[in-house]
Amino acid sequence: MKFNDIRAGLVVPAAILLFVHAYWGPPRQERPYGRYTAAQILDRVAPLCRSVVPEADDLELSARQDLPDQARRHLWSLDGRDRLGRDILHLDWDADTGQAYIVSHWLAPASHDHMKLLSDQEAIEAAWGWLRALGIARNASYWRLARRPQRGECVCSIRWQAADRAAIIKVDEVSGALIEARSWSTTPVQELIRR
Repeated sequence: MKFNDIRAGLVVPAAILLFVHAYWGPPRQERPYGRYTAAQILDRVAPLCRSVVPEADDLELSARQDLPDQARRHLWSLDGRDRLGRDILHLDWDADTGQAYIVSHWLAPASHDHMKLLSDQEAIEAAWGWLRALGIARNASYWRLARRPQRGECVCSIRWQAADRAAIIKVDEVSGALIEARSWSTTPVQELIRR
């Protein structure tokens, strides 16, 4: 047997092993999207999920990268399903700032007939509690009520304003449970670019 034949017999299997190792080898370090990896964003939202959905121990969370708004905002979109596979929670998390952008909680339909509705003051207090629990309140100081609570279809919508942020919190008009929260910067994009 010639030396070249032996060398060729070793080189081909070695090349195949290198290819297989490179393709299916040890897991690669997860790359961040914005400032966070999928694992980091899932860890970050877990406590928030427990406050929104008390049965969060049974919640299955999944995360995906999203690029809406004509590429102006990088988002982590997270969905939570209960043990029956029903979607009950959705979060859009700003991948660049780490701030909650949208939190939606689907409640089981309930009849509010003959039930005492929250007063405007109780709805405002419930919304303020959610603004704080979701971490939105700490994104700016001096939050104030922007308008009276708006009611409709079993929901009470409360708009909040700070110097450079705004938020809308929607709560169930009987229980005060979170239905949806949205938070955004009111600073014009051109001014953010100059900073």
